[in-house]
Amino acid sequence: MKKVLFVRIAAIAVCIYCFINIVSLQTKIISLKNGELSELNQQKYDQQLKNQQLEDVVNSKLDEEFIEKIAREVLGYGAPGEKVYEDIAGN
Repeated sequence: MKKVLFVRIAAIAVCIYCFINIVSLQTKIISLKNGELSELNQQKYDQQLKNQQLEDVVNSKLDEEFIEKIAREVLGYGAPGEKVYEDIAGN
């Protein structure tokens, strides 16, 4: 009789222990999913801002002088018929 009672109490204790572990793990899983979701939403928002900025640049009307300046200074281009010299002295 005492042996049966002990076995029942042990089985109940094991069940309670397993239940507590399962609940704890589920809570951790939900917390991690929410954290990942928040991070992905932030990345999505940041990318949308970058995309909007790029769209604004593409859709804006750049004046000829600005385009020419970028072509000359950044890309090293010149006007048709113009000779472009590059300073190789390093000064």
